[in-house]
Amino acid sequence: MKLYNYDDNGVFTGVSTARLDPLESTEKKPVYLIPRNAIKTPVPEEDGKIGVFDGSKWSLVEDHRGEEAYDTDGEPVTVDKVGSLVDLGLTDTAPPEPPADPRQVRDAALAALVHDFGDGRVIQCRPHPYSDESNMRNAIEQMGRLGQSERSWFAADNTGVTVTPADLQTAIESGQDQSATVWATFFADIGG
Repeated sequence: MKLYNYDDNGVFTGVSTARLDPLESTEKKPVYLIPRNAIKTPVPEEDGKIGVFDGSKWSLVEDHRGEEAYDTDGEPVTVDKVGSLVDLGLTDTAPPEPPADPRQVRDAALAALVHDFGDGRVIQCRPHPYSDESNMRNAIEQMGRLGQSERSWFAADNTGVTVTPADLQTAIESGQDQSATVWATFFADIGG
């Protein structure tokens, strides 16, 4: 005989097989031992729900155990009880991300500035404090002093590319234009 077991809160825990009572059973009349927190009545089944025994009957209750939800403070928690999320004081909706700090957005955008020459060469053209612009100006000056028409430069992906003084001047101007756009966006975001 199958028994349907439940914990101290009435929550279904599984099926077991009843054992015969060695003292009360006869060949003609078997008597089974039914332990505490077990009944012969089958538990109903439904996806996403679990049976809960109230002392007289089974009822189906939402079962979110093991799922991630969020408490009233927006902190993630793993559900460890049965019941609807609302009844448990939880939600499955993550809290909205706090708005990004405009200074962090600005700094990330400035750090990512590059100039694409359109021929496979992409170099960083970040303004101060990243010093790409001052390094490019120094390289243009040095190339002029040494009479060099081109030199090796590190691309944005850390591979070597060849650049001319005109390439570097174009990258400086591109970086200044992009930087101005980043700063304009920053000031618009902070209401300045």
